[in-house]
Amino acid sequence: MLDVIESLEFLKNFEIADFLIINNEKDLIKAAEKFSFPLYLKISSPEHKLRLGGVKRADSIEELKKYYKELKNNFPKNKIIAQKSIDGEEIIIGVKEDAIFGKILMLGAGGTLTELTKDISFRACPLEKSGIAEMMEELKLGKKLTQDMKNKIIEIAEKISMLDVKELDINPLIVNKKEAVIVDARIEL
Repeated sequence: MLDVIESLEFLKNFEIADFLIINNEKDLIKAAEKFSFPLYLKISSPEHKLRLGGVKRADSIEELKKYYKELKNNFPKNKIIAQKSIDGEEIIIGVKEDAIFGKILMLGAGGTLTELTKDISFRACPLEKSGIAEMMEELKLGKKLTQDMKNKIIEIAEKISMLDVKELDINPLIVNKKEAVIVDARIEL
């Protein structure tokens, strides 16, 4: 399983949320200047970072320094990244190889809502845009999105479904009126 940095590099042909690898306090200052607040610090791990306590939202330079020290102490073997905050709807897109059905695409409400709402749809691949559009219409989340936002998600999901991977989870893909940006991903090649 690839960690966050490796996963985002694998997905470099998609729109990725800007991030910086943080090695010291000088890098923290650079991140604060580049992204402004709020911004996120997170460990680069293939595991569920939020559950581990490996994601921190910083609203000031003081918080940024405090959270960096916490993450370094709690996860000494992991790299840490700073990432800009993006507003929008959180989406999950996943692909998994299934022994019976072959490759399956998952699409649904992302972020912390994934487990709470269970607003998810599944389809066997290969899929055309019309099949992914049907998945969007099955979701409660789909009713909150503009057609332009849905089109962005459908285009990304179609490309993701064609990648040669054993397993992939993008969570979240953040979509708004201007963009659809991958913020976090886990990939098994």
